[in-house]
Amino acid sequence: MIVPDRIEVFHAAGLGLLVGVSLVGADMVVAALRRRRQSTAMLIVASALPLVAVAFVVVWKWIVVDDPSALATDRLSYRVAAGRGGWHIRHPGGARVGIDRFDVPIGIPIVLEITADTDQRFVIPAMRLDRELVRERRLEVWFEATQLGTYPFAVSYPGSGLVERHGEVRVLSLAAFEQGHGRVTQGEEGGARLWRSCGCLACHSNDATPSKGPSFFGLWGSERTLADGTKVIADERYFLQSALRPNETIVAGYERSSCWSSINPLQATALMAWVKTLR
Repeated sequence: MIVPDRIEVFHAAGLGLLVGVSLVGADMVVAALRRRRQSTAMLIVASALPLVAVAFVVVWKWIVVDDPSALATDRLSYRVAAGRGGWHIRHPGGARVGIDRFDVPIGIPIVLEITADTDQRFVIPAMRLDRELVRERRLEVWFEATQLGTYPFAVSYPGSGLVERHGEVRVLSLAAFEQGHGRVTQGEEGGARLWRSCGCLACHSNDATPSKGPSFFGLWGSERTLADGTKVIADERYFLQSALRPNETIVAGYERSSCWSSINPLQATALMAWVKTLR
């Protein structure tokens, strides 16, 4: 399965919000008409609710959909020249160009920056992605793969009604992707920024100060005793599992986390690089 991009999320959430608010507004109008007393105030509130909902959806679209980078702290960008002679896809870093085929790492937000030389339709059935490309207009398509595998995509052109080009998206593990396409993780400085910006510092200190969760100071390579009595070494496997699924490896003496991990594997790898330096 591949997660659909933000456009589909926006449409679904916007429609649900508008329907819900409209029903509430209609109920308030009916109540106001029946009561008569205070009906003016209730009618004003009922009329304003849909307007507030519309304003919220418009602002959300402007911030999240039209400018997804406002929420995405890490993503990989691919430059795509979509032509009749083939889709020329430049992987992150610009070192490799694939024709009608590209690789992506699992669990990392991906953005395809597509420029087409002719009108065409782009479809990836596995992720319910269907986009119309307009000649010489740039389009950004966002998605995130959640399962390893190979997923076909198809391209058709106006008037033909038939699929004229086929391609594929290969979803690889982060290690396999970096082996074939070069390193994409951020490193120590990026990890330090994530510790501050993603809220990790609320539970994990960088100087052995007691907090809600284990300190990152001196963590790397140390022996940890888990809540079930199991002893493990704080290595790469332990850290990534703890960062991405916090409640599966609870250290003895600490409680289950009430929050869920908001970082992806790319960010977790950068955070790990920084934690290794805290000694």
